[in-house]
Amino acid sequence: MSAVPEKTMYVGQNSNGFEVKDVTPLEALRSVAYQLEHKQSGARLLHLYNQ
Repeated sequence: MSAVPEKTMYVGQNSNGFEVKDVTPLEALRSVAYQLEHKQSGARLLHLYNQ
């Protein structure tokens, strides 16, 4: 069984107008959940990263 992938973003990091608000490893899904917020519009994004 594969491990959780390495984090690629960190809390406080900015990318394309989005700020990373939270980073949560999800061992059961072998994924990392990234919660981001768009600074200008306030839109929220949940990105599940896995390999």
